[in-house]
Amino acid sequence: VISDTIAYNLAIISFWYRVFWQTTTEGIFSYTKELEGLKDHLQILSYESNGKPSSIPTAPFMYGGVGTGVEHQFFQKIQQVPEKTLSTFVITEKPIDEGHNELHRALNAHALGFSEALATGNQTKEPEAFCEGNQPSLLLVMKKLTPENLGALIAIYEYKTIIESLLYGVNAFEGYGVIPGKNTVQNILQGQLPALQSTIHWVKKWGYFQENKKKSPSE
Repeated sequence: VISDTIAYNLAIISFWYRVFWQTTTEGIFSYTKELEGLKDHLQILSYESNGKPSSIPTAPFMYGGVGTGVEHQFFQKIQQVPEKTLSTFVITEKPIDEGHNELHRALNAHALGFSEALATGNQTKEPEAFCEGNQPSLLLVMKKLTPENLGALIAIYEYKTIIESLLYGVNAFEGYGVIPGKNTVQNILQGQLPALQSTIHWVKKWGYFQENKKKSPSE
């Protein structure tokens, strides 16, 4: 049953916040170094597939990173600005290398701690330290990072993307939005003059466009 799948639930949650809460961003935070490329993959998967016009808002901007570095990079803004954003924490119960158990426990504690903090905030009377909380987040937990589990994780998000395209009413397999840029690149490489004066300046300066001067009959 489709409605019983992880992908379906992820799609519905993402769609709910994008359309009904008007969220414009969605964060993916992995606390396993081996998942460093996950954010980039999901970013292109989401925008390339569903970043298309519809009668309702479509794919949010995907961002994120790996490990504790993302905490100072993103969570200050997420915690203290009024806009909502959906955050997903991806962790594993067991480390790849059993010799790193303590480090792995610490990283998982960071993921759990920041996930809870997004929800509860900091209800202090000091205005500069106040965090409202009520920021949504999800926790995806794998037993261990194996080739099979990594493939399943990617498949879940690909399936999620297809379900979202149906909800948004767009064709996930079209890519017309990149065509204008590609066409302009080809025109520049072929020596054609672009439309904007700012582009013309650099095209001429860097020698992409050589203006053909016609000689007069007297010459």
